[in-house]
Amino acid sequence: MTSLTYKYENEKHLKMKSVPHLIKETIFYGDKGLSSKFTKKVGEKDFYQIFIKEKEDKKGSFDVTEMKGDKETTSMMSEADLKKMVKATKELEYLKEFLESDRTQYKGMSIDDKKEKRTRKTREMAGGASKKGSMKSSKKSSKKPSKKSSKKSSKKSSKKHSKKSSKKSSKKSSKKSSMKH
Repeated sequence: MTSLTYKYENEKHLKMKSVPHLIKETIFYGDKGLSSKFTKKVGEKDFYQIFIKEKEDKKGSFDVTEMKGDKETTSMMSEADLKKMVKATKELEYLKEFLESDRTQYKGMSIDDKKEKRTRKTREMAGGASKKGSMKSSKKSSKKPSKKSSKKSSKKSSKKHSKKSSKKSSKKSSKKSSMKH
């Protein structure tokens, strides 16, 4: 079974001067290595596509298939040559960032874990506060009811105490009055 640890897809559909434009960018990275595809289509005539796939048996060796219109070229490249080509081609900027990053960070982490991590980050950014800040506010809110309840209980106990003391004083006064007679 193959495991996909990194996936990037971006697709744009535009119309400029009533001419449709399509731009697709994809990166897949997993146990079988790296594969990437870039497609740019302007109208019906202008077409450019590049497909990069890492060989399973030779890590660090890539098959690169490039199509410009009807013309197709296939070549084999090392990782260093691929990085040079990607730097020279401005459309492959998205792939340049991935190739320069430390790809070992994606090993052993499934895409679901990455999505979960990403949603946590976006929640933190969207909220404008860090988790610590939100935890402080939740702690404050949890403390408020407890303070109220403690105040209520202290009021109740003080009322009980005042009732007891008033009863005691009334008993004492009744005893005093009975002793006088």
